[in-house]
Amino acid sequence: YRLLLFSVPAMLLLIGTGIGALYDYVNKKTLVLLPVVFLLLFWPVLSAFNHLLKPRTNQEITQALAYVQQRQQPGDVLYLYFASEYAFDYYRQRFPGLPARIVVGVDSGGKPAVYERDLGQLRGNARVWLLFTHTRKADNYDEELFFLNYLDRIGKREDAATFPGASVYRYDLRR
Repeated sequence: YRLLLFSVPAMLLLIGTGIGALYDYVNKKTLVLLPVVFLLLFWPVLSAFNHLLKPRTNQEITQALAYVQQRQQPGDVLYLYFASEYAFDYYRQRFPGLPARIVVGVDSGGKPAVYERDLGQLRGNARVWLLFTHTRKADNYDEELFFLNYLDRIGKREDAATFPGASVYRYDLRR
């Protein structure tokens, strides 16, 4: 990382020199292209800076599945947030002790009523695990938070664990 850190000023000088040479090369009639070229050159830099501020994290679904495997009991239900399905399918063989009944959630496109209907099929179960990875978060809407608020109203949260990019919760939905 240090080598990259010390090479940044040199790269910025090279980029600046390239932009200056490009500016000299382009005549007045083609100055319209200059903003396009500028965006093409700096888009990767802006993207890298964005990832520096908000680093990408791994979706630690394996830790979440190990947590469920260690604590599950016969008769438990595992509900998968719809975007977790493919990662779950990939890692499922590593965790043979997971609940037998697995319910894959639907993608509601952000419509709460669809999620509420989907979660309704879990009512009456004493132990329901919910696995979240790859959740959608918008400026004013967090789907995982919506699920938790709704489930807190219709049931009782009895267990929870969060990992980088993944989380699991256990609810009693008998009431």
